[in-house]
Amino acid sequence: MAMREEVAADSPIVVIDLDARPPPLAAVRRRIAEGLTGLASPELYAVLLIATELVTNAYEHAWFPYQLRLWRFQRTNLVRVEVDDISPYPPVLGRSRLGETRGHGLRLVEHFATGWGMIRRSVGKTVWAHVALREWPTTAPPRAAFPHATRSQDVPPATGSLPAGSGIP
Repeated sequence: MAMREEVAADSPIVVIDLDARPPPLAAVRRRIAEGLTGLASPELYAVLLIATELVTNAYEHAWFPYQLRLWRFQRTNLVRVEVDDISPYPPVLGRSRLGETRGHGLRLVEHFATGWGMIRRSVGKTVWAHVALREWPTTAPPRAAFPHATRSQDVPPATGSLPAGSGIP
């Protein structure tokens, strides 16, 4: 799994390149949390949960997930989570084929997102979800903190941790 940060249009973006092996989801959540500095806890938890569910769904139900993207749109107070895979099949909200205790990820996404859907690509699809923010955090890093250059690396160690009892490792 490689990560990079870059500026696209006016919106900072966190990109996590996925490979054949599922990534450690706790490391993915830490990296996303670092990219959303200053976000209120309920909104951050919603983004973390949605990203975890979309990545997990891509590994369990689709073919060859290859990228997670996280966009921050300051003008519309919105965070967008996107996950790409090469499966042509749309995600299905409904009864799980995995049993009663599994397969409820899209229900969680539907509950916590202000909207979600998919975009068909020439090969595969992008599944996306939006989380609306009450207001843009004033402690967000400045644009200069997101260099134009792309850098690939393994998941960096966490510089902080989520609050105890958050239910998110």
